[in-house]
Amino acid sequence: MKTLDKYIIRNFLISAVLCLLAIMLLRVASDLFFNMDEFAESGPGKKTFGMIVAEISTYYAFQSLVYFRQLGGVIIVVAATFTLWRMNHTNELTAVLASGVSLYRVLLPMVICAMVLNLLVIVDTELLIPPSKHKLIRKRDDVTGISSFRIRVVIDAKKSAWYSGRFDPVRGRLDKPIIFLRDERFAYIGHITGPEAVYDASAGGWVFAPAVPEDVTQKKNEVKEKKHAVMKVEGWLKSPKTESVPSRIGPEHIIEKVRNDPKNKGIDWRRATAVKGVELKDLAVGLTINVGQMDLKVIDGKLTGTVIHDARFTYHRSGVGEIATFLATEATYDKKNRQWVLTNGRLVYSSDLDPGELALRQSGDWLEYMSTAELTRLLRLQADTVSDAEGAMLVRYTRFADFFNNIILLLITVPFILSRERNIKVSAGLALLTGGGTFAFIFLSRYLGFSPIVAACLPIIIAGPISAVMVDSIKT
Repeated sequence: MKTLDKYIIRNFLISAVLCLLAIMLLRVASDLFFNMDEFAESGPGKKTFGMIVAEISTYYAFQSLVYFRQLGGVIIVVAATFTLWRMNHTNELTAVLASGVSLYRVLLPMVICAMVLNLLVIVDTELLIPPSKHKLIRKRDDVTGISSFRIRVVIDAKKSAWYSGRFDPVRGRLDKPIIFLRDERFAYIGHITGPEAVYDASAGGWVFAPAVPEDVTQKKNEVKEKKHAVMKVEGWLKSPKTESVPSRIGPEHIIEKVRNDPKNKGIDWRRATAVKGVELKDLAVGLTINVGQMDLKVIDGKLTGTVIHDARFTYHRSGVGEIATFLATEATYDKKNRQWVLTNGRLVYSSDLDPGELALRQSGDWLEYMSTAELTRLLRLQADTVSDAEGAMLVRYTRFADFFNNIILLLITVPFILSRERNIKVSAGLALLTGGGTFAFIFLSRYLGFSPIVAACLPIIIAGPISAVMVDSIKT
């Protein structure tokens, strides 16, 4: 590396660091000036001055990651412009030209540095922001993330629509939730609801709990009725309660399957006391029964199953997959009503939406905080469930386009500073005007109603050739 390259790179990096500090401080100061009252608002308790300062520091420490991504291109252009302006102001560019060195040779190290800084923006976008996204969505008056809020319509990977009157993100609890189940064509097939649902990672999803008994007055007499977590699918699943699961499969079917298994031919069933690890399917209702252990007993000379331990009843639907699961410590079969009566029954709905993801979906910028890999996986696995699929695709495409947009922005701006025909003030003004106009066009093109790929590539298609013409106009 030549001395000239080292000199230009050193000056560019110093300018970039100074510009970064100045622009970031200005951005934070302006936001804090207009929103200071939100930090000062009282939450669950009275906030002291120290608490307010700590919340402000925490909030902007995470938001600075977003600010750097948004302003990365501006920082590159300002740093390059300031470096060239200084060299022009001190007549260093004149000395470079007098020595026979082309001005393109001066521009090359800056372009390389701009690419390196662009890589830092990519690292920030892909590696730093996604792990922090659950803290980035927090509001200024709830930096700690302890406030409850309403869950509006959210779509999960199963195409089910969620709603809840109140969501507690700290305890992972939904009050009066309702999940509308839909098939592959988004047609309603049923719903799950209950007084509350709590996320339990060990259970594999959201656990719907029954409410306390309450009095219900009828026309003739007053009876007590207990509300339960409901999983009701018309014409398919009949039982709405966590205490029972309808099925044609009873203990005799479990015994028959075990006895017909070639591996169990040598077992003396007259002395057997239990069977373990059995799985059966009831295709009529889309039910899979997993038996942890079933106790055996001989009644009237016939081997009979009595109690199932660690029972798991999982419902499936074609095109949707697993819908929900009933878990129970014990289950006994009611032959008269053809249903399994559960002990400590729990209704579990497994979903890709955990409490953190559920809170994230309530933010208008949640797509911006995801990595490109997460966006690709989201669109590939559940393109039909993303409420703003085009927005997700636009975010993904612009991640690639912004790298080139920042370089184009640099190449359009710096030729004015490298010009030998205008004074430095006019050159700086034209550079600012052209750079600002290009920057505005890049973001405006994303809100003109074009398809995502056109909106992302349009600035490159239009501004790219202009930048080439501007660089070619440099007289050297």
